[in-house]
Amino acid sequence: MSFGEVSNLYVIGRYLFSSFFTENFKNTDVYKDYILNQTFNREIKSGALDLSGFTDVSETFTVTDLTFRLTPRNSSDIDIELKYSGKITFKKDSSSDSHYSSFSTAYLDANENEVSSPLTATIQITDTRNGGNSVLTDLFTFNQINIAGTGFFKTANPINIALGSDDVELRYDSLDIDYTSTANESIGIDFNALSTDNYTVTKTVNGTLVETSNVNGTDDGDASFSISGTAEGGNTLSISQDAVDPDGTGTLSYSWQTSINTSEWEEVGNQSTYKIKKEDEGKKIKAVLSHIDNEGFLRQLTTPAKNIYFDSFGI
Repeated sequence: MSFGEVSNLYVIGRYLFSSFFTENFKNTDVYKDYILNQTFNREIKSGALDLSGFTDVSETFTVTDLTFRLTPRNSSDIDIELKYSGKITFKKDSSSDSHYSSFSTAYLDANENEVSSPLTATIQITDTRNGGNSVLTDLFTFNQINIAGTGFFKTANPINIALGSDDVELRYDSLDIDYTSTANESIGIDFNALSTDNYTVTKTVNGTLVETSNVNGTDDGDASFSISGTAEGGNTLSISQDAVDPDGTGTLSYSWQTSINTSEWEEVGNQSTYKIKKEDEGKKIKAVLSHIDNEGFLRQLTTPAKNIYFDSFGI
């Protein structure tokens, strides 16, 4: 069964990358070249899956150290180990249904009340390029996570729900994710379907709404930026955002560059602001800004250049 040209999980997963992975990791070439926008070969390495918690209208899967090995299809030198433990309960609206309509990281007690049971998850990446053996750890922004969703889930099990939609018939109508970040912030991310593969997403931090965006798996355009401030000696320049990225701007990386001929540019700073120096006299200055938007698209945008003057300082 198909629910659109783009997989539900692909659309949702691209957005979650921006919240689930640390900023340090997202700035690495491993993330940009071998994680972002890639597909993976996968296999189960180890772990236990208890399928005994079944009733007529629910199934509870208990997962203990279930470990997957993932390899990006564009490189055999990157080895990813994903491990998680916890309980996931799928529910039917009626015992006669052949599919499930909701799930949550919880289990049912003796009175069939849901008891929250957060998943614990870790990821480790081994990079063996060029004969090396670099191991990356502590890449997630959380240790435990609560997930609940509604939709259509048939022949469902937590292995396939977690990693791919090709193995199971599914549709997400809503998805609610809550976790405490490693910075001790309470994060909430909620997806609500507007149409096939098209979601409104809200994000809260400590109960305060910080973002509302639309996620649909397509590139909806770019942000635009310009240099703010007077380009004179001793002044400090900053960046003004003139238009937002429809898919979310994300975290910016900065490269301030100067040139005497506009054909060759030299980087002179990488912070959000730049203070003009004496040696910049008579040059042009621009800023190149990079970011990964909330749909996972890598952006590199350049501001219009400005001429640098020193009249006010008599230099």
